[in-house]
Amino acid sequence: MDILYYKMKRTADLLEIRSGLLNWRFKNNGLLHSVAVRESGGVETVIVREGACGIRLTLADGRICVPDAAAFPEYSSRQIVPFLASSGVAPHLPLGVQFVSSPLAHPPSPGVNDRWLRPQARIFRVFSMERDVTFLHSGNCGGIFTSTGAPAASLLMLSACRNRALLVVGCFGKEDRERAVIGVDWEKCGFDPAGKNIYRLAPGPDAPDKVEKITGARRFECHFAGYPAMAFLISSDPFDCTGWECPYPALGKEAAAYLAWLETQRARRFDSPPGKERYLSVCLDNSICTSLEDDNFFDLFDNTLELGIFTPRGGFTVLGELTRSGLTAPGGTSGSNRLMPGDTSPPVALHELLPPGRHRLAVRTIHMREPFYSFITLKLFFSPDGPAECIEFCNELEPDRAYLNWETVLL
Repeated sequence: MDILYYKMKRTADLLEIRSGLLNWRFKNNGLLHSVAVRESGGVETVIVREGACGIRLTLADGRICVPDAAAFPEYSSRQIVPFLASSGVAPHLPLGVQFVSSPLAHPPSPGVNDRWLRPQARIFRVFSMERDVTFLHSGNCGGIFTSTGAPAASLLMLSACRNRALLVVGCFGKEDRERAVIGVDWEKCGFDPAGKNIYRLAPGPDAPDKVEKITGARRFECHFAGYPAMAFLISSDPFDCTGWECPYPALGKEAAAYLAWLETQRARRFDSPPGKERYLSVCLDNSICTSLEDDNFFDLFDNTLELGIFTPRGGFTVLGELTRSGLTAPGGTSGSNRLMPGDTSPPVALHELLPPGRHRLAVRTIHMREPFYSFITLKLFFSPDGPAECIEFCNELEPDRAYLNWETVLL
């Protein structure tokens, strides 16, 4: 297990963070991600551990602090990588099920939802066992970094004795192949790269790749091919590549079984055979609700379930609301007919609502007029009395935490 120790301190010019309050925060398309470690009587040591279950933050007194964005499908996707890379937030790996068929249901073991996080964990490993690391990044200082080309942000980690530096660059471009050139004002950083070894570290989601030794510490050329982050190590000592080039852990039996189940869910969503009739109902699991207090119970499930169709331009048109009495007009959900845990809605005939053709549909959960966690299980039928195909919420298959989506082909 690799351990990275560091202390943080806020200074007047925000160029160094060594102790006290660690609070990284960013927002992207509604995704809010933050970590806060409170100061208690002076300098507080934070430990970053990388192991079989990913990376987590541990305080000196043993308390654990992890980022809070794992309940969003985006956290396990490519989209999150540049935010983690350029802000110094260590990735973590959520495992296990809190609520079935919801964004709070995660794989049972590593190897599934950490594909995009493993390279970033490998990058942080480079600074294992360092103490009193200085963090400089595009969000907490000015005049340190320059950037041309693709939109990118940078993080610079400096060792206490200033014999090593790790420059991490995250690319926010949308193309598969992006290029950026990063410059660093080493004099402002208090670091001298002259005479030091420089290595380009470009891990991918499937393999860590080879380490490349380069020259020149003024301009760093970044080629983001397949992964939106990379790093450069500047070190007085040669870099031992043994640990870096080790393959990622092999897929375990539990992860393989989960992937097989995931493929079944994918087929039910997008490869279901066409038919003249198609019926839909939704149900809410009741297995965990006995452990909830009344205020939590009603707050979590005081929701409106909107049945809708995606338009060719990506919009969402609401067809009606699913309730205990069936499909009602928009705005028709009330306290008496609202679906609650243990309920199943009456079947809705989709072929009576839609013309022949392929349609991409979803049930969107609304809570206090805003999109909210989906807690439903979808049941699809070819006839009202026939067997059902159950579709559960999967972070790997959903575009958003509030939508349970699928496709239906009507003849």
